[in-house]
Amino acid sequence: ALDFSDANLAMRGHTTPANVATALAMGEAQNASGMDFIKAVIAGVETGCRVGTLVNQPYLRKGFHPTGNLVPFGAAAAASQMLGLGAEQWAHALGIAATQAAGLLASGGTMSKPFHSGKAATNGVIAAHLARREWIARPDALEAPEGFLATHASGMHDDRLFAAKGRFFILDTVYKQHAACQLTHSSIENLLKMQREYGFRAGDVKRVELNVPMPHLAVCNIQQPKTGLEMKFSLKATAAMTLLGDDTHAIAAYNEARAADGELIALSKRVEVNGREELKAGLSISIIELTDGRRITAQCDTYEPLCNFPHQRELVSKKFLKLAGGKIGDAEALAL
Repeated sequence: ALDFSDANLAMRGHTTPANVATALAMGEAQNASGMDFIKAVIAGVETGCRVGTLVNQPYLRKGFHPTGNLVPFGAAAAASQMLGLGAEQWAHALGIAATQAAGLLASGGTMSKPFHSGKAATNGVIAAHLARREWIARPDALEAPEGFLATHASGMHDDRLFAAKGRFFILDTVYKQHAACQLTHSSIENLLKMQREYGFRAGDVKRVELNVPMPHLAVCNIQQPKTGLEMKFSLKATAAMTLLGDDTHAIAAYNEARAADGELIALSKRVEVNGREELKAGLSISIIELTDGRRITAQCDTYEPLCNFPHQRELVSKKFLKLAGGKIGDAEALAL
């Protein structure tokens, strides 16, 4: 709910919040083992991502949020795995999930955006329990005429399902290091890199230009955020925070008081955001003009999964210790 979750490009949304929540809650109710829990999470992530691969480019129809529309299939799979449903019941569970799937991109910057993950978990649990009680749905609800793919997407990639055989999408998870919308991360990393390399301060910045893929403008381009939630979906605000030295990794950094700060507002007005058709995925090209006349640039794509697993473990561990330490203490978090 804090927009600090991971993502997966196979379905262009946040895979684990709903799946982990489903597996945890149902695992507790079932007195399941740790291995049962892991299997349920993997089943959920893999199913949601595989449904994502079936969706024709440019993915879902305009206005739909993948987390709201695709993740319910994953949550239904996680719940079905935890309940030990048979193949026919699995098909009905996915059909029940299909008829509940919904979520709007316009919800970004409000409480209703993370609600998509919670609703996906709810729908998945309901779907699996109904299927266990012999509730009937369309077992081909994904591919049927007037089914999910026909109504929510621009078509179906028939060849992609089997092309994914033997692949584990969970290994392609993209982890968030900044507690803001994933689409702001490449720009944040660019600005941090330039600060490290050139040693300038916020007061030395005359102008900032952020060039991002065109679809990003519909999600994280709030011009004058008033709340912490809106700041997470504002390229201007996150850029200003970064240059001013705010800890963008910290959830508490995004709040109403900071959104109203005069220094941050003034700097954000010097940030220009441009959508570029030629830029794809999460690629951001950032340019800074300094008051001494220098013009520096950097580019980054945080959509690329980390292939260095020891480094990935280090980053995730730091994130875990920071989050858990504030709740149970640093020593307990380290021991866990």
